[in-house]
Amino acid sequence: MGLRQPHRVLWVEPLLICGFGEVGSALARFALGSGRHPHQIIVIDQDPERARRAGDCGYRAVASDPTSAPALRAAGIGSAGRIIICLADDEAVAAVHAVRSLAPRASIQVVLRDRRLEGAAAKAGADLVLPLSKLAGTLLADAALRSSEEADVPASG
Repeated sequence: MGLRQPHRVLWVEPLLICGFGEVGSALARFALGSGRHPHQIIVIDQDPERARRAGDCGYRAVASDPTSAPALRAAGIGSAGRIIICLADDEAVAAVHAVRSLAPRASIQVVLRDRRLEGAAAKAGADLVLPLSKLAGTLLADAALRSSEEADVPASG
């Protein structure tokens, strides 16, 4: 009988998603498809119904204001390695400020509809500012590639 290799546990820092509308929920699904487990995804949304839907998906969900320091602490921002902000543009920059002050070493990514706010989000501390149009293209391409691989059918152009 051979020696057993010790069981290795890989620590994956949680992903915190601020906002669980169309974009936030799509990003959470993308994270699952990329190998994250639902319990590694934390969602904070001010709308209790959206937070409930996130919880129903198996994510750790908090129904509270994603620009509020106490709410972000309650959501577990201290353990998050990556934070993605998917809020209305006027709230997104405020959320970047709040998140950066509480998680100085985390990677902060923000999705914006209005490209004119990219500078403000970067100045507030976002590491990556992603226009919604670019994110949509990336998610669409990933979905198309996944579905063609799963069906084992070559993608057509």
